[in-house]
Amino acid sequence: MITRPFIAMPADQSQNMSEALSPCVHNRLRRRCVHMITAAVMNFTVFVCLAFVSVTAYGADNTIIPVTVSSPTCPAVRYTNGVVTAVSLADPTRGHRSELIVRCDSGTVDTLLVKATTTIYDDNGSAVPLDALRKDQRVKVKYITSSEGVHEALFIKIVK
Repeated sequence: MITRPFIAMPADQSQNMSEALSPCVHNRLRRRCVHMITAAVMNFTVFVCLAFVSVTAYGADNTIIPVTVSSPTCPAVRYTNGVVTAVSLADPTRGHRSELIVRCDSGTVDTLLVKATTTIYDDNGSAVPLDALRKDQRVKVKYITSSEGVHEALFIKIVK
């Protein structure tokens, strides 16, 4: 931070401080005050939010129940290679979601939820719709496991 020396005004001058400063310096001081007030308001907002997060709960017999607030953890990203055994398209009227069933090279069978954000690529790297996936195609799937234990596909690549 660059500091500038303060220039004291003689006491006999009748000008106030804002009149003595040049417009450039006056605007800079005004902006600095606005920034300081904004920072103070933001700090107060964070303090109030933290005050609401750290709540003490009381049981039926007025004993203190410890409340812990944990930050959500990112789900681990996993990969699997295998052969498509089934593809089911979404049917919102029946409440069915799009799913892909893959028999992995390790011998396990994975059922993967295909969401609207899942990207599907063919062997050339071009994006294709879910309809392009066929039974007995080899695929490489990148997925995460949700907190409910559902495997959600992030991207699917058709390999030869």
